Parts: sequence; structure tokens; C-alpha cells
Amino acid sequence: WSDTKKLMEYGLENYAYQNVWEDVALRKIPVADGIPESGSLEDLAYTETKIQEPEEISVLLKKDEKVTVQVSQEESLRAPVEEGQVVGSVKYFLGEQLIREYPVTACSRVDEISFSWCARKVMERFLGEN
Repeated sequence: WSDTKKLMEYGLENYAYQNVWEDVALRKIPVADGIPESGSLEDLAYTETKIQEPEEISVLLKKDEKVTVQVSQEESLRAPVEEGQVVGSVKYFLGEQLIREYPVTACSRVDEISFSWCARKVMERFLGEN
């Protein structure tokens, strides 16, 4: 029992649960051939991104251990983009070991520029100027 007591004391003195959740900076991603929110072809289409945030990520850590966070997102996308489409990930590592992974998703749908959309825009401009 004395060995068990020493191990328990060592654990209590050197380890503790810590919340390792970090707010990460996600960026909006350009969408090639997508219809911009403004409706103008002079603007680029983008989609905002998000991660479903947990309330906390509680991990048992030694006092000198650190969790690292790796954010990866697509550089660009091609339309159409669906709301909720996975466009990256946020990974939490303890050393080399992956301990949590969360998907990064598109916040909104971005439709593809089509012939009918272009024709409608031309008609709007033509009829709007008369």
C-alpha cells in the first residue's frame, strides 16, 4: 500500500486537469466562380468559416506539458459551396499525439455563376437603366 500511496501523491502533485480550449482565428475563404453577396462580378465571393466550439476541453496534463493547436483551412474553394461543408480542421496535440479534432465548416452557401444568372443580371441592368 505504501507504493500505491506514493504513486497517488506523485500524481496529485504533478498532474492536473486543464481546460486547453483556445479561440482560434478562422478566415473567410475565397470562392472561385461563386456569386458574390453583393451580386456584382467586380467583387469576389467568399464564405465565412466556423468551428463548433465545445464548452471546454479538459485534459489531464503534467505541469510542464503543453497542448498545441493546428488550424488548417482550404486556401480557396470552387463554387458551389454548401453551408456546413467541411473546409478545414482544428487539431489539438499533446506532443505528437492527436487528442481532439474539430471540423471547420462553411457558414453559408455560395452558388456557382451560371448562364441564367448572368442573363438575369444583364436584364436587370438593361431594364434598370431605361
